[in-house]
Amino acid sequence: MATCMRRSSLAAGLLLVLAVWWGLPPAACRAAETQTGDLTVWADYAGYRVGDDPSITEVEFCFAFKRHELSFLREPGGQWIAEVGLWVQVLNLQDQPITDTIAAHFGCAVTDSADAASPDFKVFYALPVQLPPGSYHAKIIAMDMYGEAGQRKVGELTLPVIARDFSSASLMLSDLKLAYDIDVVEQPPDSVRQDVLVRNQRKVYPDPRGILSRNRPQLYFYGEVYNLQFEPGGENVYELCFRFLTADSVTVKDFGTRAYKKPGTSSVLATGVPTGDLPEGKFLLEVAVTDPATGLRAVATKPFTVLLEQPAADSLTVEQAQKMRDVILYLAKKEDLIAYDQLGLFGKRNFLREFWKRKADQRQIPVDEFKQRHFNLFNYANEKYSTTFTKENNGWKTDRGRILITYGPPDEIQRYPSSMSEKPWEEWYYFKFGDQGEVYFIFQDEDGFGDLKLVHSTARGEKRDPTWERKVQDGRLMR
Repeated sequence: MATCMRRSSLAAGLLLVLAVWWGLPPAACRAAETQTGDLTVWADYAGYRVGDDPSITEVEFCFAFKRHELSFLREPGGQWIAEVGLWVQVLNLQDQPITDTIAAHFGCAVTDSADAASPDFKVFYALPVQLPPGSYHAKIIAMDMYGEAGQRKVGELTLPVIARDFSSASLMLSDLKLAYDIDVVEQPPDSVRQDVLVRNQRKVYPDPRGILSRNRPQLYFYGEVYNLQFEPGGENVYELCFRFLTADSVTVKDFGTRAYKKPGTSSVLATGVPTGDLPEGKFLLEVAVTDPATGLRAVATKPFTVLLEQPAADSLTVEQAQKMRDVILYLAKKEDLIAYDQLGLFGKRNFLREFWKRKADQRQIPVDEFKQRHFNLFNYANEKYSTTFTKENNGWKTDRGRILITYGPPDEIQRYPSSMSEKPWEEWYYFKFGDQGEVYFIFQDEDGFGDLKLVHSTARGEKRDPTWERKVQDGRLMR
């Protein structure tokens, strides 16, 4: 993991200046329903009480970036450094600015340029903003600052925000912030004041995605408890209960209730709970705190997702065998699927073993490598394209998910966020598409729910709509 190095702030209106100065596309200044751009930006937020003014909520935005997507420059001392520019503006539901544009520059360093290419590291950042309680949305733009001029990677997203009201004198829980890891900070508060990841002597490496797999079997989270009744010399304990729920609020695992000493009228929660035995799917972490001195109880929840992993063929369960049918759907022929459905569990195990080997041999790559690539695409489709109004990982069922899993990642994606005159749409390019040469796919959000449908493609066997093809001019969709 990598942490940030420095921060700064600029005045309002900087986004528009940047668009002109650095030649950002017009989309970079427009509201986006989902993330757009070449730089991956993961963002989330958590709301906390402001100690001296409970009528104001501190909304802490947290960010994570893929380190290998950043451009690195060598410093005279031998280190290689990268820098991210980040701009955030909070608006109300009428799209009126509530804050000036807040800007920060931060970065990371490696000692070897080869380390910069590793896909296993992330860069983290946190940015607190004080807001009156209410509903908002935050416009976020991030830029790879050391990319070539005019070609710097940019990522943009719009994040819905609810700043809760913490002015009540009753027992309350803050929002929960998921994390990759949490460290206890031993240094005095003044010495870590500039570390934006440290809060209440805990260094939290935020997980804005909230996505886990079996190789990450611990779900870490941070939260704060307010308005405990504290009596000097008294027993002063409170109780915590952790549960995992399905998206339908059915209990999957209950960790029971434990008693903790009250440090005062407030307390910090910074811990992890095991997730290794959870199946694939979407879940809720529920944290409940009870104060025996008052009988009051407060509850907070946070959604997270567990992604599919490759099951070993010899230990495949009935449930896993059914899921594997979804995984191979776009690779298999119709007769293969009919045969698979008619087999028992033992037969399905043998079928899959031979299926993966045959497909890998056709592509002339090792079977384990082929399987891993396919599972990565399947999981990425679920992570990226699952529709928010369902309670399942259904990204693989969407048009973009199908194209990604079937043909692999496109060579280039042109994204056009929503505007007053058009709905969001994307154009995917494949420069070498078998014997067809260059092909493209056009997806549009026709119903406004974030599920972009395939409306036209030049690929053989895919949907064609000549009326759409004629509307594509100079890379833009003309209406």
